[in-house]
Amino acid sequence: MCLGAHGPLAIGTDAVSSDTLFSRVPLGTQHIHLKESFRRRSGDDGKLGCGQALRRLGLSFEGTAQRGIDDARNIARLLPYGLDRKPIPAANKLPHSG
Repeated sequence: MCLGAHGPLAIGTDAVSSDTLFSRVPLGTQHIHLKESFRRRSGDDGKLGCGQALRRLGLSFEGTAQRGIDDARNIARLLPYGLDRKPIPAANKLPHSG
């Protein structure tokens, strides 16, 4: 099992480090920092939030930000790009939205 996050891991209202989380929850030791992976693969200088990363791909955020299920679904849409399964288009070659 692998845990992925698009920013600081948060349980309730307390952000926790991955070391602290893994010592409490039996998820294994593999953690993918999707925001950092996406930044490295896209060549962007700064870290992009989930909505910014989606827009960088020519996609829009679906649902309500900070609503767990909507955030999870949108983060899942970024996974193929952060995991090197799909290419990230160059910033000047984004698809035009209608």
